[in-house]
Amino acid sequence: MTARIIEIATARRVRGAVADATHAASVHNSQPWRFVVGRSRVELWLDPRNRPTVIDPEGRLALASIGAAAANLELGLRCRLQREVRLDLLPGAVAGLAPPGAAEAPARNPVAIATWGAATSVATASELKLHDAIPSRHTTRQPLYGGVSASAWEFVHDVVAPAPPEAEAAIGSAAPVGSVRPDDAQTAMLLDLVADVDRRWRHDVAYLAEIERWSHARAGRGVPRGAHGPRDASGRVAARDFSVGVAGDHWRPADAYFEISPQLLVITTPGDDAQAWVRAGHAMQRAMLAATARGLDVGVLGQLVEDPAARRRAGVLLGVDGSTVQQVLRLGRPGADRAPGRTPRRQLRTVISG
Repeated sequence: MTARIIEIATARRVRGAVADATHAASVHNSQPWRFVVGRSRVELWLDPRNRPTVIDPEGRLALASIGAAAANLELGLRCRLQREVRLDLLPGAVAGLAPPGAAEAPARNPVAIATWGAATSVATASELKLHDAIPSRHTTRQPLYGGVSASAWEFVHDVVAPAPPEAEAAIGSAAPVGSVRPDDAQTAMLLDLVADVDRRWRHDVAYLAEIERWSHARAGRGVPRGAHGPRDASGRVAARDFSVGVAGDHWRPADAYFEISPQLLVITTPGDDAQAWVRAGHAMQRAMLAATARGLDVGVLGQLVEDPAARRRAGVLLGVDGSTVQQVLRLGRPGADRAPGRTPRRQLRTVISG
């Protein structure tokens, strides 16, 4: 009887960890994941249906989204089960990604596998802080204000690189994901690169049509109007504009002045293959949670990584030749009068099996 009670309690905690994973950041809130729960393991699979393909033809951002979900899953299991968790990222070749216009084939292997044993292992204070931040984390498209303290920067960098011991064990000898804090001059040039890509997208009919498809909530996915952001009246910060469309602009909030010199964090990886994309998403999510735990909001300037030439120029600009820029985050404090715009989530029963 006692063993059965423990088994039921464990199953509930694992389900709670999967729910944690579904709160991860994903490109256009597409949530391209499925979870298969087994005995002492959870597999995280890529669900390539209904993912954005114009901005993400290779699946870079889809796999980064899976990495972000894996980060939340790992924390959820650690803190809910109080067990040692091993996270294997991309243990097998992933199938299922296809170029735009081609049929997406079902994935043949999970992207991540989380396993745990029976021995108790108490979660660290840092892990508990990150886990507690999961419900509050969101992607802002609003202006951010105030400086980021040195201690907050240190906390964010510490949870990104080096990787936590359990991730290091799974990744093996792979070089760690990097996090770079640009100086003011580098920040200005990065913002110019983002704006250049954004301007090109605005003249791409396929991009405009794709934005229209994702600019509202549907079946728990997408970015509803309440989560849209204003345009920067100064033109400095080209945050993603979900009001654009093929026939012209739709409703959006009134323009607002964004921060003069945004506080940026750039995620880099030594490689640029599918595993690097997953690991970058894992690191990005942990950085977002660390910032949230310190009372900060986080925005994403993802247009830069959607353009190969812009990625290369950003790497040279930051002096990380040999590494690839995988994501650009914008950190700061939200305005006191701005409520966070929330995005929906798919129902848990639609993304979990086993």
